[in-house]
Amino acid sequence: MRVILALCLALVVLATAHAESDHVKLRRWTRSQYLELSKHFDTIGREEHRERLSKRNNWNCPKIGILSAFAPETLSSLQVMNASGYVRVLETNGRQFFEGTLRGKQVVISTTGVGMSNAAMTTQMVFELYPSIEYLIFSGIAGGVNPALPIGSVTIPKKWSQYQHNKFINNQVDASIIGEDFPNTFYRYNDTDGKTVKVAYMEPSYKNCGNETLTTNLTYPGFAVPMMVDTLVNASDAFASVTPQQFWFPVDEYLLNATERALPKLPNLTATGFDPINQKNFTLPDVPHAQIGEAGLSASTFLDNADLRAQLFGYFKADAVDMESATVMHVCKSNQKKCIVIRSLSDLAGGQEGTNVILTFTSFAAKNSATVLFSILDEMEVW
Repeated sequence: MRVILALCLALVVLATAHAESDHVKLRRWTRSQYLELSKHFDTIGREEHRERLSKRNNWNCPKIGILSAFAPETLSSLQVMNASGYVRVLETNGRQFFEGTLRGKQVVISTTGVGMSNAAMTTQMVFELYPSIEYLIFSGIAGGVNPALPIGSVTIPKKWSQYQHNKFINNQVDASIIGEDFPNTFYRYNDTDGKTVKVAYMEPSYKNCGNETLTTNLTYPGFAVPMMVDTLVNASDAFASVTPQQFWFPVDEYLLNATERALPKLPNLTATGFDPINQKNFTLPDVPHAQIGEAGLSASTFLDNADLRAQLFGYFKADAVDMESATVMHVCKSNQKKCIVIRSLSDLAGGQEGTNVILTFTSFAAKNSATVLFSILDEMEVW
């Protein structure tokens, strides 16, 4: 028995080591690429940046910020920026802000870190460190929710939501018990006549949490009901009689128009890429493409579940799900900045056969996202 247990433990350790080794391989490959680039960077600290900011006429003030969640995504933009010329790096608060020229535009590029809180924090930092920034573009990878989009495809959703900003409720037979406005108004969809509406939700897989038809004509398939998010823009909004809230955060119209002009001119996205994990080239069976999508969803949860993926597409017609974009849109709203998000699909969010392939296709998908980013920059009349 001890021998069997020891063998089982050894298998678990080997499996864990294998999973970790794939992640480490990707990190090491990314770091090696970065170290080669960083030889040409000029690094400054926070104090020098403050002094320079006070003498703003002595340096170019960027109007465009470009953020990505983690290093392989940032790398695609940095490589082009480095080839364009001089790059200066501000290092502060555990982050690097790369200043330089991208497609003829003065930009600042930074890596937020994965997750909603990291993304929100870094977005606010870039606005405070660079008050001149008017436009923010978030570029990177995501999980595909729309079954029509293969891996490597790029989506630019028109709007984003924090779909797991929820309240968890018991099955009820009365809408007043659910609470339509406490602590937040929950989100409704298909509200055509104002009487019979459905509440979007995350369907549980537990007993006694099934659908309920309420006596109030409000059809609610209970459990986790998404809420609208407090959206504070004016200084007194927190003390308003009705706190501003919204469920969807639409992207900026100017940037969306630039995207509409850019896509017809976009170079063909390739189905061929390099796998840094296995150190070999690959060709995907389906050729990726780029499109403007209806919606995108974000939460501090990595989605790798086919059932929830199907539900999210059914409810929201979302193209992609990630862990940053909606909160970036939220911060942009409060700062009254213009924002758009570009996401290339590195995986199918649980819709694939077998294990998730995000590590294999991260670099490939990030390059496709960057290709669309560059085309959008070309259409922006900002210098």
